[in-house]
Amino acid sequence: MSLPVWEMMSETKALIAMVIVQIGYAGQDILFKHVIEDGVNVRVVVAYRLIFATIFMFLLAFIFERSKRPEFTWRLLILAFLVGLFGWVT
Repeated sequence: MSLPVWEMMSETKALIAMVIVQIGYAGQDILFKHVIEDGVNVRVVVAYRLIFATIFMFLLAFIFERSKRPEFTWRLLILAFLVGLFGWVT
């Protein structure tokens, strides 16, 4: 039984996404190894990694979640602070 191309693609989306993520991790590991071998401090590399990840995630959230943003209230600010401080909210 032959499936149309768009149905085959929808069945393999998860596999393609996993392969792309693994290629990204491999590239990141190779890049970090070269940067650390060149003499950059490990803490600096980790700081840059976290800064770039934060900027990237902020941009994705800003683009895709623009219309779904809740109203920013004091309660939301306090909950965000508690999550950042303790990692949980009661």
